Amino acid sequence: RKSVQGLRIEYTLYNEVGFFCYSWYVIANYRAQQEYHLTESFYVNDIAFAVHAFVLTTVQLVQIFWYRHTIDGPPGVVYSVILTGVTVAFVAQLIAAAAGALPWVSDTRAGGTYFWDGAYCLAAYCSLAKVIITAVKYVPQAVHNCRRKSTIGWSICNVALDFTGGTFSFGQNFIQVANDGNWNHLFGNPGKLALSVLSIVFDILFFVQHFVLFRDRRDPALLQQRSEGGSTVVSLVDQA
Repeated sequence: RKSVQGLRIEYTLYNEVGFFCYSWYVIANYRAQQEYHLTESFYVNDIAFAVHAFVLTTVQLVQIFWYRHTIDGPPGVVYSVILTGVTVAFVAQLIAAAAGALPWVSDTRAGGTYFWDGAYCLAAYCSLAKVIITAVKYVPQAVHNCRRKSTIGWSICNVALDFTGGTFSFGQNFIQVANDGNWNHLFGNPGKLALSVLSIVFDILFFVQHFVLFRDRRDPALLQQRSEGGSTVVSLVDQA
């Protein structure tokens, strides 16, 4: 399409910060888990997911910059304030950790379950930040779809993949619990559990928007843009 029209920029900005925090969270806790021989709650696939998502989100940000003339509008003030607050808080605590005033990860040598033993640390904040971001990041896009009465520009394929990943991520925890009866598999990584639930809920909302509420794939603004460019036909593939 050579366009980012229909995609709210807040979603990608939130993802960039969120997946950076989540990458730090899973990598730090995976290393602590290996070092202190704790019950497995963090896995290599968790690291792969976080880093992969961060890299692809960076690519998407480059696309948004390249096709910035097609952006539907600037980020909303409220969403910008929330994102700025989360980012500033992370930087402040990163500085505190570097100065030795805040642990990088929870001291788990006594057998604690990461930061659930009451020891606040930078990794704990990263998990909290990612959960807050995930709870907020879908809202601008959902509202934008409702205002346009269209989901064009918001990839339903991406939503389907997100829903599939969230479902398998949610199920993995319970499979591990069923395997050895240890609930630390589930509660030792609360960030992963919260993210999977939030993703599933919002993805269901987007499915309803795409397949039930806004089934008309003709977006007047996009049709006009294509018409002015010499093409009056917009394929369903382009509009998905």
